[in-house]
This record gives sequence, C-alpha cells and structure tokens, in this order.
Amino acid sequence: AFSEEAGRHFGAMLSHHSHLLDVDLKWNSLRAKGGAAIAEALKSNSVLNKLDLGWNGLGDEGAKAVAEMLTANTALTHLDLSHNRVNLQGAIDLASGIKSNVALLNVELNFNPMGVKGMEHDTSGLQHIVDALRENHNLESVGLSNVQSGGSYKRGAAARFDP
Repeated sequence: AFSEEAGRHFGAMLSHHSHLLDVDLKWNSLRAKGGAAIAEALKSNSVLNKLDLGWNGLGDEGAKAVAEMLTANTALTHLDLSHNRVNLQGAIDLASGIKSNVALLNVELNFNPMGVKGMEHDTSGLQHIVDALRENHNLESVGLSNVQSGGSYKRGAAARFDP
C-alpha cells in the first residue's frame, strides 16, 4: 500500500506528468493527506482523464481536497471515490466541485455514508449532490449505490477490511 506519504510523492509526480491518461490507486490507504496531495497536483494537470481513488479512506477532508481540485481541473473525465468514508460534509464539498466542473463525464460515489450524520440519517448531503448533478449538464453516468446507510461500514465481506 502507498500510504499517505507515498500519496504525496505520487502527487508530486502527477503535477509534472504530461502524458499519463489513466491512474488507478484504489486500495492504497492514501487517507486524507495522501488524497489531498494527489488532488492538489491535479489542479494543474491538463492530461489525466481517469482517476480511481476507491477504497482509500479519504474521508471528508480528502473529499474537500478533491472538490477543490474539481473546480480547477479541466481534463479529468472519470472519477471514482467509492468506499472512501465520505460523510455529510464531504458530500456537501464534493457537490460544489461537481457543480463547477466542466469536463467530468462519470463520477462514482458508491458506498460512502453521505446520508448519515453520526448515528442518524441526514439526507442534506445527498440533496447537495443531487442538486449538483442537476446543474452539471456534462455528466453522463453517476454511481450512488448505498450512500444512504454507509455501505461498507455496516455489512458484507468488505466491512472486514480497513482501507
């Protein structure tokens, strides 16, 4: 696994890379800091089309960094943030990034507890996501499976693993 520190090194490489089109970094324990380093690098990357950061435990802090990247990046067309422990605040931040991005065609947010605040259901984060999807007319496909209950937090074989 890469870990947070390796995420920073990989982010540094991405900020100067001129021909890499597709990066798959799922299951690497990047966490918030590693994900934020990659997101920061991609603010200025004008080539990368597809980024998979699934199963990295980015949380709300990492989601905020990705959202900020989405407001600046004009190349990324496919983004997968599935299984990243993105909660209510992360959903609100991501909605802002999705709303303002003009290049994104596909976004996967599956199995993030965006409809949960503490131990209670709170759909306000999901409402922000839905509103952003309504306003972004470029998106062609969206993955929102099991975002109400928290998905991988609660059940199934995947719940045994801690990315």
